[in-house]
Amino acid sequence: MRYWIALSLCLPLFGLELSLQSGKEEGEKFSILHLRHTTPFVCQATNNEFGETRRVDCRFSTAPKQSLSPIDNGLLSVSASSTPKGYTITILPKSKMMLVPEMFDLSKESQTYQSDVKKARHWNVVGYTKTLPLMNLSTPSALSINFPVKVQKNVPPYVGGLDLKGNPIKIRRVQDVTDYMEMKKAYAANDYHKVIDRAKNTLQEYPNTVFKNELILYQIRSYHQLGEYEKLLELSKKFLREYSADTSVAEVLAYTANAYSKIGQILDADYFFDRLFDEQIDSPFAAQGMIFKAEQSESSGDLKKAMMFHGLSKGWRFMPRGSLTRKENNVQKKLKLKV
Repeated sequence: MRYWIALSLCLPLFGLELSLQSGKEEGEKFSILHLRHTTPFVCQATNNEFGETRRVDCRFSTAPKQSLSPIDNGLLSVSASSTPKGYTITILPKSKMMLVPEMFDLSKESQTYQSDVKKARHWNVVGYTKTLPLMNLSTPSALSINFPVKVQKNVPPYVGGLDLKGNPIKIRRVQDVTDYMEMKKAYAANDYHKVIDRAKNTLQEYPNTVFKNELILYQIRSYHQLGEYEKLLELSKKFLREYSADTSVAEVLAYTANAYSKIGQILDADYFFDRLFDEQIDSPFAAQGMIFKAEQSESSGDLKKAMMFHGLSKGWRFMPRGSLTRKENNVQKKLKLKV
């Protein structure tokens, strides 16, 4: 059974980062020295007659402002020196060592291939005692063809982020966040057609977005501002059915009742007015609903009710009970308690 643990030492120097990790695999200690720089640099291995790496020199054109103190962790010895031609970091093994260039970021690159590079932004030096850890090496055949290997995103060896239980986290694209924010800016600028277009496009591209209820709500608001009541009703029914516990239900009920009233479907309008006054009486949109109800009563010629609902929306005196229906008396009673 293989297992390993690691301890890290990180030293940033003039754009160069040294990270030394130590661990165990199957009881054998190993160390990995990572050398990273913002620009490609040369690391050269010197081998003995048996093909074993006995020295690695990494060269840089400029020297750091602060010198690197020697490092020795029992497997690798790291030292640095300045020369007229630049700066050199030298790594020596206590037992065995291997130099490996890291050319590909498997979380970003779409393909990899075998390449003997002279320069790289990232080099690894692995120090070990008997067996090379964490990897298996095979010598390529002289007759083989070096085809690129396509690596799909989010598959081994790249895992990505993990949750507290060690399970991979599926990170969705964040473009829907950008679209959502742009939609809200458009609404603040009273550009209601842009709001509707952006919301529709975002829902089409990201049908499972967490902003789905908000995208539908902003379309309802925009259709209300534009007076496009038929389109408003198509969305408000969907919103009230799927998001019945949403904090914006009172607002949608008010706009729905008003929309039915505007297109002349008074019975349907009254149904949603009743729901608004019965279920959401404490919401500011209940008062807005009173204004919509007053406009409906005025359009039908009932000026007394129009005055009553307009007065209720403002907290004025209430109409005599004899001039109201039972439902309207109940509304007045609830509002009286609230006021």
